[in-house]
Amino acid sequence: MISNAQLSSHSRINCCSSPSQLLGNMKVSLTCSADELTMGSSRRSNAHLQICHQLQAYRTLVSSKIFLQMHSHNSKPVLSYLPMSQPVTHTVASSSIQSAAAVNNTVLNPKTTLEGHDKYIRSISYFPNGQRMISGSWDKTAWQWDLQAGKEIEEARNFCERGIWAVAVSRDGRWAITGGGGLGDGELKVIELDTGIVKKFEGHSRGISCIDISADSKLLASGSWDRTTRIWNLGTGKLVAGPFKSIDWVGAVRFSSDLKKLAVKSEAGKCLEVWNVHTETLDVRVGEFGDMPLTSVPVFWTHRNKTIVAAFTFTFDDATTIYEFDALTLETVGAPFEAHTKIVRGLALSFDSTLLASAADDNTIKVWDFESRQLLASFNAWTPVTLILSPDSSQLAYTTGRKIHICNIPPEILANVRRVLEARDGVRIRRFYCHLCANIFLTDQRR
Repeated sequence: MISNAQLSSHSRINCCSSPSQLLGNMKVSLTCSADELTMGSSRRSNAHLQICHQLQAYRTLVSSKIFLQMHSHNSKPVLSYLPMSQPVTHTVASSSIQSAAAVNNTVLNPKTTLEGHDKYIRSISYFPNGQRMISGSWDKTAWQWDLQAGKEIEEARNFCERGIWAVAVSRDGRWAITGGGGLGDGELKVIELDTGIVKKFEGHSRGISCIDISADSKLLASGSWDRTTRIWNLGTGKLVAGPFKSIDWVGAVRFSSDLKKLAVKSEAGKCLEVWNVHTETLDVRVGEFGDMPLTSVPVFWTHRNKTIVAAFTFTFDDATTIYEFDALTLETVGAPFEAHTKIVRGLALSFDSTLLASAADDNTIKVWDFESRQLLASFNAWTPVTLILSPDSSQLAYTTGRKIHICNIPPEILANVRRVLEARDGVRIRRFYCHLCANIFLTDQRR
């Protein structure tokens, strides 16, 4: 935890006045140099991740009655105040989502569309700074995109032997991962972005359908059609846990933030498991073996690893509903997210767990306030598949066939989330966004 007594000339947090209140001129030092915080650095150390953890402890102490602004020696902002009524401004290509005052469907008209892949795009992922993206396709290639220019970075293209089903970028911006293969083999590749060095992690006997990188950017989890999940050390390439044997093809994996647990969901959306990473044993399972159709809809840990969010079905029908599960028992918690009429193909949760977005075969994308389950907007979108939110939650990106569409989330939707939270809990919501690791800190001020 940061000590108030520590001061540094290299980097510091200036605790200034918020728009509504001034608490004083407190200064807190950070235990890293300015060079480690430079925003232009292509390879970022883990120092800023440690700082973000410290900031969480610090803001818990002082709540959000202050306006935090963190600067390096060249005064570039690293941590900035993020009003919930407006997104972070950065240089990602512009686009828009047509506003919806009610939950009636409206047309989704993105202004930015990325295209170039020869076959279906199966997975996309933002880089931590929100200015680049990686996409993986059945055409056996992974492309990196400059979102400001709206075009591919051709020299960064990566080629695979089989189609790609999953891509991911580590939070420290050091690693990019591609997973793919077929019924006869699995292909898991790790790209060190600074050097371009590519390593293959071998062990799966069938295609890799899903991957997840731990929050500290040190571990990789891979799920496969061989019904196993494996955990690897990204630095050494060694298998550190697993294989965890499931009863069905694996469609989604997710580390808990403390790295103690791993959530595993089947591709059919009819089986959910929680594994203990250290003991390599199954804690709990709900559901059973499923049949077609198969999807790779992600799962998410929420409420400090107490619950898990997943698109799921308890019957022979497709998974059209999104549930929140108690992580210890896998019993459902609260009301489900019910609005889609056909199978859910995409799911995204903001880093601060306030905004949930879903895409389905009913040709709609829906945006929800996570805590209240309130449906904030529903947009018509033809055959959306993969769906992600930008690191600062200001953008929504989704795929249709061989195209990627990027849209800005209307400020009124973010403002609506704030109003719901404030009305429910009697709090005043404040958010802070880290431009280096894409962490969002949600704080509150009691009335």
